[in-house]
Amino acid sequence: MAENINIVETPASAVIDQPGVVEREQVTERAKIDSGVMKFFTNVLLLGVTTAIILLGIWFAPNTQLTYVAALIDKHRLLDTTPSPRMIFIGGSNLAFGLDSGLVQQTFGYHVINMGLEHDLGLRYMLGEVKSSLRPGDVAVISPEYGHFVGNLNGDFSLLELLYYYPQALKYFDSPSQYRALLSPVPFQRRAKGLFVAYVLRQDYQAEEIYKIYNRDSFNQYGDLIGHIGWPSKIFPTDQLFPKNSAQIDPEIFQVLRDFKKLADQRGVKVFISFPCVADTVVTKYKSALRDMYYRTKAESNITVLDSPDLCALPLDNYYDNVYHLNGKGRENRTEYLIKTLSPVLQPK
Repeated sequence: MAENINIVETPASAVIDQPGVVEREQVTERAKIDSGVMKFFTNVLLLGVTTAIILLGIWFAPNTQLTYVAALIDKHRLLDTTPSPRMIFIGGSNLAFGLDSGLVQQTFGYHVINMGLEHDLGLRYMLGEVKSSLRPGDVAVISPEYGHFVGNLNGDFSLLELLYYYPQALKYFDSPSQYRALLSPVPFQRRAKGLFVAYVLRQDYQAEEIYKIYNRDSFNQYGDLIGHIGWPSKIFPTDQLFPKNSAQIDPEIFQVLRDFKKLADQRGVKVFISFPCVADTVVTKYKSALRDMYYRTKAESNITVLDSPDLCALPLDNYYDNVYHLNGKGRENRTEYLIKTLSPVLQPK
Protein backbone atom coordinates (compact mmCIF):
# COMPACT_ATOMS: atom_id res chain seq x y z
CA MET A 1 0.00 0.00 0.00
CA ALA A 2 1.42 3.33 -1.04
CA GLU A 3 2.67 5.39 1.80
CA ASN A 4 1.32 8.94 2.08
CA ILE A 5 4.15 11.47 2.29
CA ASN A 6 3.32 14.93 3.45
CA ILE A 7 5.66 17.54 2.01
CA VAL A 8 5.87 20.61 4.12
CA GLU A 9 7.26 23.70 2.38
CA THR A 10 9.57 25.80 4.46
CA PRO A 11 8.93 29.50 4.10
CA ALA A 12 11.81 31.52 2.63
CA SER A 13 11.75 33.74 5.65
CA ALA A 14 12.47 30.75 7.81
CA VAL A 15 15.62 30.00 5.83
CA ILE A 16 16.75 33.58 6.05
CA ASP A 17 16.05 33.63 9.75
CA GLN A 18 18.10 30.52 10.40
CA PRO A 19 20.97 31.20 12.82
CA GLY A 20 24.19 32.40 11.13
CA VAL A 21 22.74 33.26 7.70
CA VAL A 22 22.00 36.89 8.50
CA GLU A 23 25.31 37.26 10.27
CA ARG A 24 27.23 35.90 7.28
CA GLU A 25 25.45 38.24 4.92
CA GLN A 26 26.13 41.18 7.22
CA VAL A 27 29.80 40.25 7.42
CA THR A 28 29.96 40.01 3.63
CA GLU A 29 28.32 43.40 3.24
CA ARG A 30 30.66 44.96 5.76
CA ALA A 31 33.62 43.43 3.99
CA LYS A 32 32.48 44.98 0.70
CA ILE A 33 32.08 48.37 2.38
CA ASP A 34 35.45 48.07 4.13
CA SER A 35 37.07 47.07 0.85
CA GLY A 36 35.55 50.07 -0.92
CA VAL A 37 36.64 52.44 1.84
CA MET A 38 40.13 50.96 1.85
CA LYS A 39 40.35 51.30 -1.93
CA PHE A 40 39.19 54.92 -1.71
CA PHE A 41 41.75 55.86 0.93
CA THR A 42 44.47 53.95 -0.90
CA ASN A 43 43.74 55.95 -4.03
CA VAL A 44 43.73 59.18 -2.03
CA LEU A 45 47.04 58.22 -0.44
CA LEU A 46 48.59 57.35 -3.81
CA LEU A 47 47.34 60.64 -5.25
CA GLY A 48 48.74 62.53 -2.29
CA VAL A 49 52.12 60.80 -2.50
CA THR A 50 52.29 61.36 -6.26
CA THR A 51 51.38 65.02 -5.86
CA ALA A 52 53.94 65.43 -3.09
CA ILE A 53 56.67 63.84 -5.24
CA ILE A 54 55.81 66.13 -8.16
CA LEU A 55 55.79 69.24 -5.93
CA LEU A 56 59.07 68.25 -4.28
CA GLY A 57 60.55 67.58 -7.69
CA ILE A 58 59.50 71.04 -8.86
CA TRP A 59 60.71 72.66 -5.63
CA PHE A 60 64.13 70.98 -5.55
CA ALA A 61 64.78 70.92 -9.29
CA PRO A 62 68.11 72.49 -10.31
CA ASN A 63 67.84 76.23 -10.53
CA THR A 64 70.21 79.16 -10.75
CA GLN A 65 71.00 81.09 -7.61
CA LEU A 66 71.24 84.21 -9.75
CA THR A 67 67.53 85.00 -9.70
CA TYR A 68 66.43 88.43 -8.45
CA VAL A 69 65.03 87.27 -5.10
CA ALA A 70 68.28 85.45 -4.27
CA ALA A 71 69.88 88.88 -3.86
CA LEU A 72 68.48 88.84 -0.34
CA ILE A 73 71.26 86.39 0.56
CA ASP A 74 73.81 89.09 -0.21
CA LYS A 75 71.81 91.78 1.54
CA HIS A 76 71.77 89.76 4.76
CA ARG A 77 75.51 89.24 4.45
CA LEU A 78 75.81 93.04 4.33
CA LEU A 79 73.69 93.28 7.48
CA ASP A 80 76.01 90.87 9.25
CA THR A 81 79.36 92.25 8.08
CA THR A 82 79.01 95.98 7.42
CA PRO A 83 80.76 97.96 10.18
CA SER A 84 79.10 100.71 12.18
CA PRO A 85 77.95 103.39 11.85
CA ARG A 86 75.35 102.15 9.37
CA MET A 87 72.38 103.57 7.51
CA ILE A 88 69.89 100.85 6.59
CA PHE A 89 67.20 101.45 3.97
CA ILE A 90 64.12 99.26 4.39
CA GLY A 91 61.43 98.84 1.73
CA GLY A 92 60.59 97.17 -1.55
CA SER A 93 61.75 97.60 -5.13
CA ASN A 94 61.25 101.36 -4.98
CA LEU A 95 64.52 101.36 -3.04
CA ALA A 96 66.21 98.64 -5.08
CA PHE A 97 65.74 100.67 -8.28
CA GLY A 98 65.71 104.13 -6.78
CA LEU A 99 68.73 104.71 -4.55
CA ASP A 100 72.36 105.67 -5.09
CA SER A 101 73.70 104.39 -1.79
CA GLY A 102 77.27 105.38 -2.64
CA LEU A 103 76.25 109.02 -2.87
CA VAL A 104 74.36 108.81 0.44
CA GLN A 105 77.38 107.19 2.09
CA GLN A 106 79.71 109.84 0.70
CA THR A 107 77.41 112.62 1.97
CA PHE A 108 76.72 111.41 5.51
CA GLY A 109 79.63 109.11 6.30
CA TYR A 110 77.46 106.16 7.30
CA HIS A 111 78.04 102.73 5.74
CA VAL A 112 74.87 102.28 3.68
CA ILE A 113 72.92 99.01 3.28
CA ASN A 114 70.02 98.96 0.83
CA MET A 115 67.66 96.13 1.89
CA GLY A 116 65.06 97.09 -0.73
CA LEU A 117 63.93 94.16 -2.84
CA GLU A 118 60.26 93.42 -3.52
CA HIS A 119 56.98 95.04 -2.51
CA ASP A 120 55.14 91.70 -2.32
CA LEU A 121 57.21 90.45 0.62
CA GLY A 122 55.20 92.85 2.77
CA LEU A 123 56.38 95.59 5.12
CA ARG A 124 55.95 93.32 8.16
CA TYR A 125 58.59 90.96 6.78
CA MET A 126 60.90 93.78 5.68
CA LEU A 127 60.98 95.26 9.17
CA GLY A 128 61.14 91.85 10.82
CA GLU A 129 64.24 90.72 8.98
CA VAL A 130 66.18 93.80 10.11
CA LYS A 131 65.14 93.95 13.78
CA SER A 132 67.65 91.47 15.15
CA SER A 133 70.52 93.16 13.29
CA LEU A 134 69.98 96.68 14.61
CA ARG A 135 72.95 98.15 16.48
CA PRO A 136 73.37 101.28 18.60
CA GLY A 137 74.13 104.24 16.36
CA ASP A 138 72.37 102.83 13.29
CA VAL A 139 70.00 104.90 11.19
CA ALA A 140 66.99 103.16 9.64
CA VAL A 141 65.10 104.78 6.76
CA ILE A 142 61.81 103.06 5.95
CA SER A 143 60.24 103.55 2.53
CA PRO A 144 56.95 101.60 2.53
CA GLU A 145 55.22 101.11 -0.81
CA TYR A 146 51.67 102.41 -0.86
CA GLY A 147 50.28 98.90 -1.34
CA HIS A 148 51.52 98.09 2.16
CA PHE A 149 48.95 100.52 3.54
CA VAL A 150 45.99 98.96 1.75
CA GLY A 151 46.22 95.19 1.91
CA ASN A 152 49.76 93.90 1.41
CA LEU A 153 51.24 94.59 4.81
CA ASN A 154 51.81 90.87 5.41
CA GLY A 155 53.01 89.92 1.93
CA ASP A 156 51.77 87.27 -0.47
CA PHE A 157 53.01 84.14 -2.28
CA SER A 158 56.35 85.86 -2.88
CA LEU A 159 57.24 84.83 0.68
CA LEU A 160 57.15 81.19 -0.43
CA GLU A 161 59.33 81.97 -3.45
CA LEU A 162 61.75 83.71 -1.11
CA LEU A 163 62.04 80.62 1.09
CA TYR A 164 63.26 78.59 -1.87
CA TYR A 165 66.40 80.73 -2.07
CA TYR A 166 66.64 81.95 1.51
CA PRO A 167 64.97 79.46 3.89
CA GLN A 168 66.29 81.37 6.90
CA ALA A 169 63.64 83.98 6.13
CA LEU A 170 61.10 81.80 7.93
CA LYS A 171 62.46 82.90 11.30
CA TYR A 172 61.36 86.46 10.57
CA PHE A 173 57.68 85.51 10.19
CA ASP A 174 55.57 86.70 13.11
CA SER A 175 52.01 86.73 11.76
CA PRO A 176 49.54 83.94 10.81
CA SER A 177 48.87 85.83 7.58
CA GLN A 178 52.47 85.29 6.52
CA TYR A 179 52.18 81.54 7.06
CA ARG A 180 48.89 81.43 5.15
CA ALA A 181 50.66 82.97 2.18
CA LEU A 182 52.79 79.82 1.99
CA LEU A 183 49.73 77.82 0.88
CA SER A 184 49.61 79.57 -2.50
CA PRO A 185 50.15 77.34 -5.56
CA VAL A 186 51.52 80.23 -7.64
CA PRO A 187 55.24 79.68 -6.88
CA PHE A 188 54.96 76.04 -7.93
CA GLN A 189 53.18 77.05 -11.12
CA ARG A 190 55.95 79.52 -11.90
CA ARG A 191 58.65 76.98 -11.18
CA ALA A 192 56.91 74.37 -13.33
CA LYS A 193 56.64 76.85 -16.19
CA GLY A 194 60.32 77.71 -15.91
CA LEU A 195 61.32 74.04 -15.93
CA PHE A 196 59.10 73.37 -18.95
CA VAL A 197 60.62 76.24 -20.88
CA ALA A 198 64.18 75.29 -19.97
CA TYR A 199 64.09 71.48 -20.23
CA VAL A 200 61.24 70.74 -22.64
CA LEU A 201 61.26 73.71 -25.00
CA ARG A 202 65.02 74.11 -24.53
CA GLN A 203 64.74 77.87 -24.47
CA ASP A 204 67.32 79.96 -22.64
CA TYR A 205 64.86 82.29 -20.95
CA GLN A 206 67.66 83.79 -18.88
CA ALA A 207 69.09 85.31 -22.03
CA GLU A 208 66.10 87.64 -22.27
CA GLU A 209 66.55 91.26 -21.23
CA ILE A 210 64.26 91.03 -18.21
CA TYR A 211 66.36 88.25 -16.67
CA LYS A 212 69.57 90.16 -17.29
CA ILE A 213 68.17 93.03 -15.22
CA TYR A 214 66.09 91.18 -12.62
CA ASN A 215 69.14 89.24 -11.56
CA ARG A 216 71.19 88.78 -8.43
CA ASP A 217 74.30 90.02 -10.24
CA SER A 218 72.55 93.29 -11.09
CA PHE A 219 73.02 94.56 -7.51
CA ASN A 220 76.09 96.50 -6.41
CA GLN A 221 78.07 96.30 -3.18
CA TYR A 222 75.49 98.37 -1.26
CA GLY A 223 72.42 96.40 -2.36
CA ASP A 224 71.34 98.86 -5.09
CA LEU A 225 70.04 97.39 -8.35
CA ILE A 226 72.05 98.97 -11.15
CA GLY A 227 71.57 96.48 -14.00
CA HIS A 228 68.80 98.56 -15.55
CA ILE A 229 70.84 101.75 -15.81
CA GLY A 230 71.40 102.64 -19.45
CA TRP A 231 68.55 100.47 -20.74
CA PRO A 232 65.70 102.29 -22.46
CA SER A 233 62.53 102.77 -20.40
CA LYS A 234 59.54 100.53 -21.08
CA ILE A 235 55.92 101.37 -21.76
CA PHE A 236 53.99 100.49 -18.63
CA PRO A 237 50.53 101.10 -17.12
CA THR A 238 50.20 104.17 -14.92
CA ASP A 239 46.57 103.86 -13.85
CA GLN A 240 46.82 101.55 -10.84
CA LEU A 241 48.78 102.07 -7.65
CA PHE A 242 46.96 99.90 -5.13
CA PRO A 243 45.98 96.21 -5.27
CA LYS A 244 42.46 95.97 -6.71
CA ASN A 245 42.36 99.77 -6.75
CA SER A 246 41.42 99.81 -3.08
CA ALA A 247 42.54 102.77 -0.99
CA GLN A 248 41.15 101.55 2.36
CA ILE A 249 44.00 101.90 4.85
CA ASP A 250 44.78 98.93 7.09
CA PRO A 251 45.37 100.47 10.54
CA GLU A 252 47.58 97.53 11.51
CA ILE A 253 50.45 99.06 9.55
CA PHE A 254 50.78 101.83 12.13
CA GLN A 255 51.05 99.32 14.97
CA VAL A 256 53.78 97.49 13.04
CA LEU A 257 55.65 100.76 12.58
CA ARG A 258 55.21 101.71 16.24
CA ASP A 259 56.57 98.33 17.34
CA PHE A 260 59.63 98.79 15.16
CA LYS A 261 60.19 102.31 16.50
CA LYS A 262 59.93 101.09 20.09
CA LEU A 263 62.58 98.43 19.48
CA ALA A 264 64.78 100.92 17.64
CA ASP A 265 64.60 103.35 20.55
CA GLN A 266 65.68 100.56 22.91
CA ARG A 267 68.65 99.81 20.65
CA GLY A 268 69.68 103.44 20.20
CA VAL A 269 68.68 103.55 16.53
CA LYS A 270 67.29 106.60 14.73
CA VAL A 271 64.31 105.91 12.46
CA PHE A 272 62.83 107.94 9.61
CA ILE A 273 60.16 107.38 6.96
CA SER A 274 60.63 108.50 3.36
CA PHE A 275 57.76 107.87 0.97
CA PRO A 276 58.51 106.29 -2.42
CA CYS A 277 58.92 108.55 -5.44
CA VAL A 278 56.15 107.38 -7.75
CA ALA A 279 55.19 108.96 -11.07
CA ASP A 280 53.56 112.38 -10.79
CA THR A 281 50.59 111.29 -12.94
CA VAL A 282 49.80 108.58 -10.41
CA VAL A 283 50.16 110.95 -7.45
CA THR A 284 47.68 113.30 -9.10
CA LYS A 285 45.17 110.50 -9.63
CA TYR A 286 45.46 109.21 -6.05
CA LYS A 287 46.15 112.54 -4.38
CA SER A 288 43.44 112.28 -1.73
CA ALA A 289 44.32 108.73 -0.69
CA LEU A 290 48.06 109.43 -0.58
CA ARG A 291 47.62 112.53 1.53
CA ASP A 292 45.51 110.50 3.95
CA MET A 293 48.35 107.98 4.22
CA TYR A 294 50.83 110.79 4.78
CA TYR A 295 48.89 112.50 7.57
CA ARG A 296 47.99 109.27 9.32
CA THR A 297 51.60 108.08 9.16
CA LYS A 298 52.76 111.33 10.74
CA ALA A 299 50.13 111.08 13.45
CA GLU A 300 50.10 107.34 14.20
CA SER A 301 53.55 105.84 13.48
CA ASN A 302 55.60 107.72 16.12
CA ILE A 303 58.30 108.05 13.44
CA THR A 304 59.70 111.23 11.88
CA VAL A 305 58.40 111.54 8.31
CA LEU A 306 60.87 113.21 5.96
CA ASP A 307 58.64 114.01 3.01
CA SER A 308 55.20 113.67 1.47
CA PRO A 309 54.07 111.71 -1.62
CA ASP A 310 53.41 114.80 -3.71
CA LEU A 311 56.76 116.45 -2.95
CA CYS A 312 58.85 113.50 -4.08
CA ALA A 313 56.86 112.62 -7.23
CA LEU A 314 58.78 112.71 -10.51
CA PRO A 315 57.82 112.96 -14.21
CA LEU A 316 57.31 109.73 -16.15
CA ASP A 317 60.62 110.02 -17.97
CA ASN A 318 62.33 109.20 -14.64
CA TYR A 319 60.94 105.65 -14.58
CA TYR A 320 62.12 102.38 -16.07
CA ASP A 321 59.30 99.80 -16.19
CA ASN A 322 56.67 100.73 -13.59
CA VAL A 323 55.59 103.65 -11.43
CA TYR A 324 57.96 102.63 -8.59
CA HIS A 325 61.07 101.68 -10.59
CA LEU A 326 63.26 104.68 -11.29
CA ASN A 327 65.72 104.66 -14.18
CA GLY A 328 69.27 106.05 -13.92
CA LYS A 329 68.07 109.65 -14.15
CA GLY A 330 65.26 109.15 -11.65
CA ARG A 331 67.55 107.31 -9.25
CA GLU A 332 69.87 110.29 -9.03
CA ASN A 333 66.99 112.76 -8.67
CA ARG A 334 65.41 110.74 -5.89
CA THR A 335 68.75 110.31 -4.06
CA GLU A 336 69.51 114.03 -4.18
CA TYR A 337 66.05 114.80 -2.85
CA LEU A 338 66.47 112.24 -0.05
CA ILE A 339 69.81 113.75 0.94
CA LYS A 340 68.14 117.17 1.04
CA THR A 341 65.39 115.93 3.38
CA LEU A 342 67.79 114.00 5.64
CA SER A 343 70.34 116.79 6.03
CA PRO A 344 68.32 118.91 8.54
CA VAL A 345 67.79 115.94 10.89
CA LEU A 346 71.02 113.93 10.52
CA GLN A 347 74.55 115.14 11.08
CA PRO A 348 77.31 113.64 8.92
CA LYS A 349 79.68 111.23 10.65
